[in-house]
Amino acid sequence: MYTGLEVSQRALKMYNEREKYAYLYGAKGEMGTEEFIRNKFKQYPSYFSKYTKEQLEEIVKYSLGKQLFDCSGFVCYCASIPDVYSGKLLEEGTNKTKNMKDGKAGWLCYKKGHVGIDRGDGTFLHIYKEMNTIEPVRFADYNWTDQCRLKGVEYSYEDAQQPDTVTHTVKEGESLWGIAKKYLGDGARYVEIKALNNLKSNEIHPGQVLIIK
Repeated sequence: MYTGLEVSQRALKMYNEREKYAYLYGAKGEMGTEEFIRNKFKQYPSYFSKYTKEQLEEIVKYSLGKQLFDCSGFVCYCASIPDVYSGKLLEEGTNKTKNMKDGKAGWLCYKKGHVGIDRGDGTFLHIYKEMNTIEPVRFADYNWTDQCRLKGVEYSYEDAQQPDTVTHTVKEGESLWGIAKKYLGDGARYVEIKALNNLKSNEIHPGQVLIIK
């Protein structure tokens, strides 16, 4: 069983090798052979009817030789859990919330018909339509409606965190110096926040969740 952090890391590793992967509706990690791709066209005619014959041929060319996933297939593969559709992932999840401010690594991101994986830093990874591979997006730029822990993934380390842990969700225009001044009384103590969050630079972005102390 993977932890939420490991699920996030597995998703990131796949993103770093994203040229190996492609989206295909109904795919759950199978290799992209021409026979498999065309069989999916036949299996889901109502879905693929939105494409012209020329576009379908482009999808075949793009997908050949790549490992293929739809959005829920990508999530289930990263979490090493049984393949289920997006709505079922939310239904079976725990700690459900609509508060998208507190990013948690390895949590499910959900909106009707689509899912992704929270990175815990104000961004998520997903794979969302044909002729595309895995991509990262900021929470602030997307319309997720729900989050939850995935069934079959270990999150107990989150529950073991000290209840008095102080976090801050970065807002537009904020700096590490200003955040340190607000919470710690001295802007120069930004180095403590930087070290606590393993930041390699002073750059922060809106939606990013920082541990203050």
